[in-house]
This record gives sequence, C-alpha cells and structure tokens, in this order.
Amino acid sequence: MRARGLVGAILVLSVGAGSGCSAPAGGIRPAGADPRIGLFSFVEEGNLVLLVASTRAARYRSDRPYFPVEIVVANKGLASLTLTPESFALVDPGGKEYAPVGRDELARSYGGTDVDRRFGELEAVLGAKLAEYTRVPCNLTPDFDDPIARDRLFLPRFGYIRDFLYFPRPEGGVAHRALELTLRAPELPEPVFVRFVVLPREG
Repeated sequence: MRARGLVGAILVLSVGAGSGCSAPAGGIRPAGADPRIGLFSFVEEGNLVLLVASTRAARYRSDRPYFPVEIVVANKGLASLTLTPESFALVDPGGKEYAPVGRDELARSYGGTDVDRRFGELEAVLGAKLAEYTRVPCNLTPDFDDPIARDRLFLPRFGYIRDFLYFPRPEGGVAHRALELTLRAPELPEPVFVRFVVLPREG
C-alpha cells in the first residue's frame, strides 16, 4: 500500500518528472496528483476498488465557497461495497479533512448545482472501461432536476456509481493544489484515496 503523505508524494513525483519519466496517457501529471484518465480526471485503481475524481466542473466554480468533484466508484473485487455521503472526505495539503456538504447548505451558500453536471466527463472517459459493469442508481447530492436522495448504496461486485460531491473550499483555495479524495467503507481493509489537482481555466 502506498504512503498517505501528500508532501512525500509531491517530492517523489517531482524527482521522477526531472529524471525523464514518461507522462501518462492523460497528459503531463501535475505534481502531487495520481495518473490522469482524460483531461481533468485522476484515477486510483487497485484490486478491490476503482476510484476516479474529475475536476472539470470545479474549474468553473473556483470562486465559490464550495466546489464540485465528479466521482466514479467501481467495485472490482468485493462481494459488496456499502457507500453513503459519509464514506467520502476531502483532505487538503495540510491534512485537514472536510466532509461533503448537503443540499440545504448548497442552497444557502452556493446556488444551483444542476449546471455543474453539464461539465461531467467521466461517462465518456470511462465508457469502455466500465462497459461490463452495472451502474447502480444513486444521488448523493440531490438537485432541482433530481431532488430525491439515493444516498445509502450497496454496490455488488462489478457495480459502480457516478455522481457529484461538494466540499468546502479549503483555506488557500483549490487551484494548483494537491488535494485528496478519500473513500472509507466497512468492507475495505483500509481507506482508498485518489490525489487530484484543480487546473483553473485560462484567461
């Protein structure tokens, strides 16, 4: 199992980048991040779980008190996988954890979330990879278009979810910073995490 430390990951990856390591198929890997799949999506894949975080929508929301992360979780090797919003946490470079925020808080301080889903990319990026998997209906963050929560989930083996989560913007913002999406579940022997970087829009 790899080390959790974000600072250590940044140092290791920076040294690797300077020693001629090849870039992943998704393009040059930002320092401190996991490999990319697509332009704005970062992936961690093991024998048990596939965890992907896309920052495409977050690029348009960097000025908000909260920011969206599009996620995919696929159960590769467990008999079942239990997920709720509390299964997820954001970890900033200083190690502080943030829980996802719900619909009421978003309505007070963020505004509509429906438009964010138009910037989702994981369905297209992972379509071929998940072709043999079964999508499990979910709605971790209800919105105007889909107001009914489906947030206690049971993924069978070869089941997956795709959804959006919202997190408080850490102090110092999110652009160009190595952040971590952590997944915990009763069936997992230890947390699974994917490191990502929000690349802001140019101009």
